This record gives sequence, C-alpha cells and structure tokens, in this order.
Amino acid sequence: MTVGVSMVAGAVVALALLLFITTMPLSLLLANPFSLLPLILFTVMTVITATAQLR
Repeated sequence: MTVGVSMVAGAVVALALLLFITTMPLSLLLANPFSLLPLILFTVMTVITATAQLR
C-alpha cells in the first residue's frame, strides 16, 4: 500500500512540475524563485489529500 501511495504521489509531483515548467517561462522562474512556493504548497496538499483518500 505504501509503495502505491508513493508512486501516486511521485506521479502527481512530476505532472505538477511539468505543467508548471511548461506554463511559466524559465526566465521568469529564475528571476523570481519564490514563485515556486505556491507550487510546492499545492503539491504537498495534493499528496496529503491523495494519501488520505487511499487509506
């Protein structure tokens, strides 16, 4: 069960990062590293929600 949860979490994180990188220009990302904070918070919340639902 733990392996499945970690696999789902990893897929969600990878998809979120891919979407974020393709949506936001790299120069803007480099100019403003704090723009990653909402993505990190969103990813953590998504992983927590997915883990809670799979239990």
